[in-house]
This record gives sequence, structure tokens and C-alpha cells, in this order.
Amino acid sequence: MSLRVVGFDIETTHLKANMGHILCAVAQPLDCKPMIWRIDKTPGFGKSAKSFVNDKPMVKGIIEYLSDTADVIVTHYGTYFDLPFVDTRAINWKLNPLPPIAHIDIWKVARKRLALTGNSQAAVCDLVSATHQKYKPGWDVWRKAQYGDRKALNVLTEYCANDVAGLMENYARLRPLILHHPFHSLTAPHACPACASDKTQKRGYRRTKRMRIERIQCQSCGTWFDGGKESV
Repeated sequence: MSLRVVGFDIETTHLKANMGHILCAVAQPLDCKPMIWRIDKTPGFGKSAKSFVNDKPMVKGIIEYLSDTADVIVTHYGTYFDLPFVDTRAINWKLNPLPPIAHIDIWKVARKRLALTGNSQAAVCDLVSATHQKYKPGWDVWRKAQYGDRKALNVLTEYCANDVAGLMENYARLRPLILHHPFHSLTAPHACPACASDKTQKRGYRRTKRMRIERIQCQSCGTWFDGGKESV
């Protein structure tokens, strides 16, 4: 069974989860259609003042979906925003938080492995010439969306989905730079641990004080990984 890699992003009314709530969220498995949550699709939305801030069904749905679907979650700055926000909202609603799931934060990859003027998703999208470039719909969209404006929520949801599509393009292009990528289930000898492709080539050796380690590169995604080892 292949590794299930899921891109994830949320749009919220505030940067802190004890002051705001989720307006929409998108989770997109690699090479698959996205799963979308919107607050205006929750039962009873618009029928009371409390319904405009009731993101409990969304939070529950997000946690269930990621728990069942994702072996790896991919985000941009999700270490410090998206995932803690979801967990905080879960605690607020007395729900169980996300279980331990492998997480790849493209912001961290950019910060550690690239030399950009900034590590924003927009900067990475520009670097890799992503089809889905980052854009901003305007802060008034968030303001209108938090009061239930469905047109604003349409714009915000489309924006979030575009962000996730661009995120997954960035992930695919930067995959060779991701250290300790979670392993796919490997069935073929020397299959790539990052994408499971069997199109790999042996390319020399790297050495440590005690070992000579075969160096292998994936011809599909570009990832380097270790092959056989022998003492020297």
C-alpha cells in the first residue's frame, strides 16, 4: 500500500484559536480531488448568532478525515498555525485532538534547504513556477465571510483550495530536499522511499568513518537515498 500524502490548509477568523474559528478547510491527497469543509455547510448555519461561530462539525470532520486518510500531512507553516489551530478548536469543543501523523512542513524545508529572500508559500511557488500561484483575495473577504456572506465564503474556499494545490506542487518539486521523508511501502528492490518509483540509479558511494554506503537517486522525483552498506 502506497503512502497516503495529504496537503492541508485552513482559513480562519483569527490567528489564535481561542479568539477565532475555522471558516473553511481543504485537504487534498496527492494526485486526487480535494476534500472541502465550509462553515456555511454546517447544520443550522445562519439560524442563530451562535451558528456563525460553530465550527465543531468541521473540526470533527477534519480530524476524522485526516486520521483515516493521511499517512503524511503536508502544510506550509502548519507546525505553528494550521495543526495547532485544529487541535485547539478540538479541545475547545471537548473533542479528541489529531492523532500522531507524520508531518512535512514546506516552510521548514524552505527555511533549512533553500536560500530565498523569504520562506512564504508565494516565494516557493514562484521558485518552482507552480501552476497554482499564491494570491490574496483581500482582507474584506475574511471580514464578510465571518458574518456568513456566502459569496465571500465561495471566494475564500476557492482561495484555500488554490493554496493547497500550489502546496502540493511545491511538495512534489522540493521532495528531493526533504530529509527523513516517511517511507512508502516498498515492494521493489531499491524503490524510492519518497515516491515508491522503481526508476532509480546507483550513483557512486558516500563514506563515513567506518562504512561505504551505496548512493541511489530516484529518476522520477530526484530524491537521493542509501543503498547497500559495507565496512571499510
